Amino acid sequence: MTLYIRGLSSLSKLTKPFCGITSLQQLRCLIIKPKEITALPPETYEEKNERLKRPMSPHVTIYKMQFQSYTSIGHRITGMMMYGYVFLLAAGSFLPQTWEDIIDNIEDLKIGHGIIFLVKFIIASPLAYHFSCGIRHLVWDATGKFLTMPEVFKTGYVAIAFAFLFTSYLALLAL
Repeated sequence: MTLYIRGLSSLSKLTKPFCGITSLQQLRCLIIKPKEITALPPETYEEKNERLKRPMSPHVTIYKMQFQSYTSIGHRITGMMMYGYVFLLAAGSFLPQTWEDIIDNIEDLKIGHGIIFLVKFIIASPLAYHFSCGIRHLVWDATGKFLTMPEVFKTGYVAIAFAFLFTSYLALLAL
Protein backbone atom coordinates (compact mmCIF):
# COMPACT_ATOMS: atom_id res chain seq x y z
CA MET A 1 0.00 0.00 0.00
CA THR A 2 2.86 2.31 0.78
CA LEU A 3 4.37 1.70 -2.62
CA TYR A 4 1.07 2.58 -4.28
CA ILE A 5 0.80 5.85 -2.34
CA ARG A 6 4.38 6.72 -3.16
CA GLY A 7 3.62 5.96 -6.78
CA LEU A 8 0.63 8.28 -6.77
CA SER A 9 2.60 11.03 -5.09
CA SER A 10 5.35 10.73 -7.68
CA LEU A 11 2.67 10.59 -10.35
CA SER A 12 1.18 13.82 -9.13
CA LYS A 13 4.64 15.43 -9.26
CA LEU A 14 5.12 14.25 -12.84
CA THR A 15 1.69 15.20 -14.04
CA LYS A 16 1.45 18.70 -12.57
CA PRO A 17 2.32 20.26 -15.92
CA PHE A 18 -0.61 18.27 -17.36
CA CYS A 19 -3.39 20.26 -15.60
CA GLY A 20 -2.80 18.76 -12.17
CA ILE A 21 -3.79 15.17 -12.92
CA THR A 22 -3.47 13.12 -9.77
CA SER A 23 -4.97 9.73 -10.52
CA LEU A 24 -3.86 6.99 -12.86
CA GLN A 25 -7.29 6.83 -14.56
CA GLN A 26 -7.14 10.50 -15.52
CA LEU A 27 -3.61 10.04 -16.86
CA ARG A 28 -4.74 7.13 -19.03
CA CYS A 29 -7.51 9.23 -20.51
CA LEU A 30 -4.99 11.94 -21.30
CA ILE A 31 -2.51 9.60 -23.01
CA ILE A 32 -4.98 7.86 -25.31
CA LYS A 33 -5.72 10.46 -27.95
CA PRO A 34 -6.40 9.73 -31.59
CA LYS A 35 -3.74 11.00 -33.88
CA GLU A 36 -4.51 12.17 -37.36
CA ILE A 37 -2.69 10.16 -40.00
CA THR A 38 -2.04 11.66 -43.35
CA ALA A 39 -1.91 9.10 -46.14
CA LEU A 40 1.08 9.18 -48.41
CA PRO A 41 0.32 9.59 -52.09
CA PRO A 42 0.41 6.26 -53.94
CA GLU A 43 3.80 5.53 -55.40
CA THR A 44 5.37 2.62 -57.19
CA TYR A 45 8.08 0.40 -55.78
CA GLU A 46 10.71 2.10 -57.92
CA GLU A 47 9.57 5.60 -56.89
CA LYS A 48 9.73 4.66 -53.22
CA ASN A 49 13.26 3.32 -53.63
CA GLU A 50 14.32 6.48 -55.44
CA ARG A 51 12.76 8.67 -52.73
CA LEU A 52 14.55 6.71 -49.98
CA LYS A 53 17.76 6.69 -52.06
CA ARG A 54 18.02 2.90 -51.99
CA PRO A 55 20.34 1.26 -54.50
CA MET A 56 18.90 -1.07 -57.09
CA SER A 57 19.42 -4.73 -56.26
CA PRO A 58 21.99 -6.47 -58.43
CA HIS A 59 20.57 -8.67 -61.14
CA VAL A 60 21.28 -12.37 -61.37
CA THR A 61 23.37 -11.80 -64.50
CA ILE A 62 26.22 -10.21 -62.53
CA TYR A 63 26.82 -13.36 -60.50
CA LYS A 64 29.02 -16.18 -61.68
CA MET A 65 26.94 -19.29 -62.25
CA GLN A 66 28.05 -22.24 -60.15
CA PHE A 67 27.99 -25.94 -60.95
CA GLN A 68 25.07 -26.47 -58.58
CA SER A 69 23.12 -23.78 -60.44
CA TYR A 70 23.59 -25.56 -63.74
CA THR A 71 22.53 -28.93 -62.35
CA SER A 72 19.47 -27.42 -60.65
CA ILE A 73 18.39 -25.46 -63.72
CA GLY A 74 18.98 -28.52 -65.90
CA HIS A 75 16.86 -30.63 -63.58
CA ARG A 76 13.99 -28.15 -63.82
CA ILE A 77 14.25 -27.81 -67.60
CA THR A 78 14.30 -31.57 -68.16
CA GLY A 79 11.24 -31.87 -65.92
CA MET A 80 9.42 -29.41 -68.16
CA MET A 81 10.60 -31.28 -71.25
CA MET A 82 9.22 -34.53 -69.86
CA TYR A 83 5.90 -32.77 -69.29
CA GLY A 84 6.01 -31.87 -72.98
CA TYR A 85 6.67 -35.53 -73.84
CA VAL A 86 3.61 -36.60 -71.86
CA PHE A 87 1.54 -33.93 -73.58
CA LEU A 88 2.72 -35.09 -77.02
CA LEU A 89 2.00 -38.72 -76.15
CA ALA A 90 -1.49 -37.77 -75.02
CA ALA A 91 -2.04 -35.73 -78.17
CA GLY A 92 -0.71 -38.65 -80.24
CA SER A 93 -3.43 -40.88 -78.87
CA PHE A 94 -5.96 -38.82 -80.84
CA LEU A 95 -4.21 -39.52 -84.16
CA PRO A 96 -6.12 -41.77 -86.56
CA GLN A 97 -3.06 -43.99 -86.95
CA THR A 98 -1.77 -46.50 -84.40
CA TRP A 99 1.78 -46.34 -83.02
CA GLU A 100 2.70 -49.39 -85.11
CA ASP A 101 1.70 -47.52 -88.27
CA ILE A 102 3.79 -44.51 -87.26
CA ILE A 103 6.84 -46.71 -86.57
CA ASP A 104 6.35 -48.49 -89.92
CA ASN A 105 6.23 -45.11 -91.68
CA ILE A 106 9.51 -44.08 -89.98
CA GLU A 107 11.15 -47.38 -90.99
CA ASP A 108 10.01 -46.87 -94.58
CA LEU A 109 12.05 -43.65 -94.71
CA LYS A 110 15.25 -45.80 -94.68
CA ILE A 111 17.05 -43.53 -92.21
CA GLY A 112 20.53 -44.68 -91.21
CA HIS A 113 21.28 -46.18 -87.80
CA GLY A 114 23.46 -43.23 -86.82
CA ILE A 115 20.67 -40.70 -87.25
CA ILE A 116 18.18 -42.97 -85.47
CA PHE A 117 20.63 -43.35 -82.58
CA LEU A 118 21.12 -39.57 -82.42
CA VAL A 119 17.37 -38.86 -82.40
CA LYS A 120 16.78 -41.51 -79.73
CA PHE A 121 19.70 -40.11 -77.70
CA ILE A 122 18.24 -36.59 -77.86
CA ILE A 123 14.78 -37.84 -76.88
CA ALA A 124 16.07 -40.03 -74.02
CA SER A 125 18.56 -37.56 -72.49
CA PRO A 126 16.00 -35.43 -70.56
CA LEU A 127 14.47 -38.57 -69.08
CA ALA A 128 17.83 -39.97 -68.01
CA TYR A 129 19.13 -36.68 -66.59
CA HIS A 130 15.93 -35.93 -64.68
CA PHE A 131 15.87 -39.50 -63.37
CA SER A 132 19.48 -39.39 -62.14
CA CYS A 133 19.09 -35.96 -60.50
CA GLY A 134 15.82 -37.12 -58.95
CA ILE A 135 17.60 -40.10 -57.38
CA ARG A 136 20.27 -37.71 -56.12
CA HIS A 137 17.65 -35.52 -54.43
CA LEU A 138 15.89 -38.55 -52.95
CA VAL A 139 19.17 -39.71 -51.40
CA TRP A 140 19.71 -36.24 -49.94
CA ASP A 141 16.20 -36.12 -48.51
CA ALA A 142 16.08 -39.70 -47.22
CA THR A 143 19.54 -40.00 -45.69
CA GLY A 144 20.75 -36.45 -45.15
CA LYS A 145 24.12 -37.51 -46.54
CA PHE A 146 26.28 -36.07 -49.32
CA LEU A 147 25.36 -32.49 -48.43
CA THR A 148 28.82 -30.98 -47.97
CA MET A 149 30.09 -28.95 -50.90
CA PRO A 150 32.68 -31.49 -52.11
CA GLU A 151 30.08 -34.26 -51.92
CA VAL A 152 27.52 -32.14 -53.76
CA PHE A 153 30.03 -31.68 -56.58
CA LYS A 154 30.81 -35.41 -56.65
CA THR A 155 27.16 -36.44 -56.70
CA GLY A 156 26.54 -33.92 -59.47
CA TYR A 157 29.27 -35.42 -61.63
CA VAL A 158 28.02 -38.94 -60.84
CA ALA A 159 24.48 -37.93 -61.82
CA ILE A 160 25.71 -36.49 -65.13
CA ALA A 161 27.83 -39.59 -65.87
CA PHE A 162 24.96 -41.92 -65.00
CA ALA A 163 22.59 -39.87 -67.17
CA PHE A 164 24.98 -40.17 -70.12
CA LEU A 165 25.37 -43.93 -69.67
CA PHE A 166 21.64 -44.47 -69.17
CA THR A 167 20.85 -42.30 -72.23
CA SER A 168 23.29 -44.31 -74.32
CA TYR A 169 21.71 -47.56 -73.13
CA LEU A 170 18.21 -46.32 -73.97
CA ALA A 171 19.31 -45.08 -77.41
CA LEU A 172 20.95 -48.42 -78.22
CA LEU A 173 17.84 -50.44 -77.38
CA ALA A 174 16.39 -52.18 -80.46
CA LEU A 175 18.74 -50.43 -82.85
